Amino acid sequence: MNLGNLKSLAYRSVPQFKQSDANDTITELILNMGAQDVALRTQCLRTNQKFTVTADTQSYNLTSFLTRYLVPTEAGLFWNAGDGTTTNWKQLDAKTIEYWDKEMPNWRDIDSGTPSEYAIDGDVLYLKSTPDTTLASGLWMYFAQAPAEMTDDDHYPFGGGTEIHRLKILSECILRYFDWQANSIINKQALQPQKETEYLRSIENKKELLDARLDISNSSEVRLRGRYIT
Repeated sequence: MNLGNLKSLAYRSVPQFKQSDANDTITELILNMGAQDVALRTQCLRTNQKFTVTADTQSYNLTSFLTRYLVPTEAGLFWNAGDGTTTNWKQLDAKTIEYWDKEMPNWRDIDSGTPSEYAIDGDVLYLKSTPDTTLASGLWMYFAQAPAEMTDDDHYPFGGGTEIHRLKILSECILRYFDWQANSIINKQALQPQKETEYLRSIENKKELLDARLDISNSSEVRLRGRYIT
C-alpha cells in the first residue's frame, strides 16, 4: 500500500480530519511519523553494515556511519580481530555508560588496544578499549533501520519506490497510528487512550506474525531439545 492509498484510507477512517483545516502536508507528516514508529517498535527493517574503525578513536556517531540507523538488534556489534589480511569477527559485550562509570571510572583513559566491550549513548557508540589500529570494515553492526521518508504518492512505507511484500501487513498499524494522532488534532482527546491501545495492539499482533519462524522451530536441532523442565 503506497502513500496515495494510505492517504485515501486515512481520510475515510477519520472523515472529520479531512473536513478540518488539515491538508495533505499534515496527513503525509503523520503517516511518515507512523511508519517511523512502526519500524522502531517492530524492527521490521533489520540489516547489518560494516564501517571503518580508526586508531585511537573511541566514539563513533552511528547516524553518520550507518544508513538510517535506529537501534541495535540482538546480535549487536562485532570487531574484526584479524591480522589485516584475514578476518576474525569477535562479538563485543554490550554495556552501558553508567556501568562503566561505576565499575571502571577510568575507562575513558584506558590505553588503546583490542576492543572488548561497547556502549551506546543516544546515537554515539563508545568502545573499550580504544582500538590501536585503523581498519576499513573493522566494525560490523546489526541494527534496525528507519524507513525512508515517503514524499510521493507512489512511495511505499518501508521500501521507497518498491513495495516489500512481507511488510504490507504493517499498513494497518500505520493507519491506526494516524487514527490515534488525527483524533487529537480534531479535538477528540477523549478518544486518545482507546486509539493508542488499538494501535499498540495492532503492533503486537503484526510483530508476532512477522517474527514467526516455523522453519527454525521445526528444525531437528530445536525439536530434539525437548521441553524445558523448571
